[in-house]
Amino acid sequence: MKILHSKNELTELLSAKAALVFDSNNWTEAASDDITVSTPVTMNIDSSTKGTVTAQSLHEIGAEYFVIRVSSQFHNENKEAIDSSLTLVGNAKTGQITALLAENYDDEEIKVMGLDEIKTNISKLGFDGFQAIQEEMFAAFSNKEMSVPDVLVMPLREQKYGPQTGDIYLKGAHPNGGDVFVFKAVTICGGNPARYNGLSVLQGLMVAFDATTGKATTVLEDDGYLTNLRTAMTGPVSLKHLGPKEIKQIGVIGTGQQARGQIEQLEHVTTCRELKLYGRNKKNTERFTQEIKSRDAGWDIEIVDDPAKVAKGSNLIITATPSQVPVLKAGDVEPGTLVVAIGTGRKGQNEIDVELLKQSEIFVDSKMADLAKGNTSNAFEGGSIIEKDLTEIGQVISGAVDLEDIGDKVRVFCGTGIGPQDMGATLATIPI
Repeated sequence: MKILHSKNELTELLSAKAALVFDSNNWTEAASDDITVSTPVTMNIDSSTKGTVTAQSLHEIGAEYFVIRVSSQFHNENKEAIDSSLTLVGNAKTGQITALLAENYDDEEIKVMGLDEIKTNISKLGFDGFQAIQEEMFAAFSNKEMSVPDVLVMPLREQKYGPQTGDIYLKGAHPNGGDVFVFKAVTICGGNPARYNGLSVLQGLMVAFDATTGKATTVLEDDGYLTNLRTAMTGPVSLKHLGPKEIKQIGVIGTGQQARGQIEQLEHVTTCRELKLYGRNKKNTERFTQEIKSRDAGWDIEIVDDPAKVAKGSNLIITATPSQVPVLKAGDVEPGTLVVAIGTGRKGQNEIDVELLKQSEIFVDSKMADLAKGNTSNAFEGGSIIEKDLTEIGQVISGAVDLEDIGDKVRVFCGTGIGPQDMGATLATIPI
């Protein structure tokens, strides 16, 4: 991570046109056809001081870099203004964030924590500790004890009228009254593995901010590790609060990073090692199978040629695909099964058939997020389900919802990934 020391250093990375937009007071008004600017997102901070944080991203189509700026406007106890900003600079082809500029930070230093230190801290906390923090964040979110801004989304393109090469996402969260708030910048560039020698599709980092000043204190340069870990934890959390007491067989649809992460984390909470696996690509499926077997955790893996066959005999099913066509249908899933669907995060993706949703008890990380872009969005827009059909898992964790009346119905958890999970991952990593 390169630390920039002046705005001039940053604008030298941009074209003259993009630099003019960056220097303007209103990016939205200054943008042009070839300069993409995201809709700004805002989060109000209510701690011992009060403040407002606004984030926005900018990218000139075809240019080498994109930028994300997080601006803070705070007042201390004496009502004196504390204004500052943090700008992240990323490679628009790979999505990797490579530099940052902190403005109006005086002598404050920002700690940059590398991946090795992050993994060491997570290891010290342990599985149970990490899971407990994730549960706490889900519950706080559903109980309205957390400020969460809209998700910032911006496409990356190499040509003006060409296809998207990637997406930028920025998610944030602040527990009411807490000393820390978080923003996570993550990019998804689907062509990375083929174009850049196996580079991960998912890149990014998390930034912890002091909730009394609005200034960044720690950058977690995790290369997407914490995002993958907190997403993988949805399997164990869902199983603990929604799942059948005894798992007889696990079905997995998908052979990517998230499918692997779910299996790794489930090893902590179930002794079941019977696994049915479906992947679209035979070569990738065989590679995935060998990777899981090499863990020496005792997995007995059966590869099948149809997602419906994954469901046969399985009472825990993980779907981890970006599919736009349902991979699970109503007649596939046996009564009492828990389905954990975590592959969607973009409008148009849809792993779960509408009829299956209609017949199931539906749980989500966030009602608003999932109805907008998750597995429930198509069914909601088509009128097959309504918002009241959804229950946030945080409500279950906190005890606000009783599951005794559900009986043998299929339970479907749909996760899009939300800022409170990133807040939890950050709290699990940094010393408070």
